[in-house]
Amino acid sequence: MDFKRVLIEKREEYNVEAKKLMDISKDYLGLKQVKNIRVINLYDIIGGSEEDLEKIILGVLYEPTVDFIYFEEPEISEQEKAFRV
Repeated sequence: MDFKRVLIEKREEYNVEAKKLMDISKDYLGLKQVKNIRVINLYDIIGGSEEDLEKIILGVLYEPTVDFIYFEEPEISEQEKAFRV
């Protein structure tokens, strides 16, 4: 089965979800040592032509002014921890 994997991350100034998670981690969970949270949404698009995939990615998933787009896993520094939900 052919699929295209796309990862989308809001730019820091637009990442409302990450800001909410940051507040929860500090205020509710008491994790004061957390400095930053990144939320990266992963999409697997199955089927469709290249033209269809481009329309879905550029027309629905990705907003160039507010998002970063990755077609591979983004780099994670040694200081960062990552997990998938």
